Amino acid sequence: MAIVGYARVSTKEQSLDIQVDKLNQYGVDRIFMEKQSGGKSDREELHKALDYLREGDTLVVYKIDRLARSIRDLNNIVGDLEERGIGLIFIKENIDFTTSAGKLMFHMLGAIAEFEKDIINERTAEGREKAKAKGMHMGRKGKPTKDVEKALKLFRERDTNNLSVNEIVKMTGVPRATIYAKNREREAHEQLEEIKFLEQSDEEIKSTIEQWISEGRTFDSIKGLLSLYCGNNKEEKGRVSAICKMVMEQSIDEQLNNFVL
Repeated sequence: MAIVGYARVSTKEQSLDIQVDKLNQYGVDRIFMEKQSGGKSDREELHKALDYLREGDTLVVYKIDRLARSIRDLNNIVGDLEERGIGLIFIKENIDFTTSAGKLMFHMLGAIAEFEKDIINERTAEGREKAKAKGMHMGRKGKPTKDVEKALKLFRERDTNNLSVNEIVKMTGVPRATIYAKNREREAHEQLEEIKFLEQSDEEIKSTIEQWISEGRTFDSIKGLLSLYCGNNKEEKGRVSAICKMVMEQSIDEQLNNFVL
């Protein structure tokens, strides 16, 4: 099990020395470092670090703002690592996401990120409607379906083709985020079709969600998976979303009580 460090500064004039010293003092096995603005999504060394990590490993970062650009960004990264069985530690803030306190904080971050996302979606929808009314085209042209399918096939066959996600991105031109999103969508349909999810009662759905949580899945990933599966079925999407929200609130209350005790 490897302990991997990540360090970042925003400009070439800034020094990485303090972060590197702190990471070495912690005892990391390897450090990925870069001089890149946190506002940019193409943080190559961060992507390399995330790609390098395996189940049971731990990612160590000196400060939260060295890793994430926003609460949503942090929530997405933590959620991805948790799903893959990878720990995350911030040295300066003394936060370990593998502990009870860290998990509580993660669920709180998830709730805040969801609220933040709802506000952004609402504003985006308003802007989209105004643009449409003016006859403006919205959005950018996506990658051809054949390229996405090729990337997804290579991604799902990594155990045999030994390709990294970065290599698949370079080969197909399909962004890393798109590959992960499409793979989650594919898995959603496969998993939920198998258990005939929408035929379950509210109590059965609640039990299924609770089981997923006990297996280490995050609320954000669960909600996203269910949203993809329900598709345009607004009635079922509303029913499932309400159950998911109820389970999330109960779980946060339970963890908070346990933490206080």
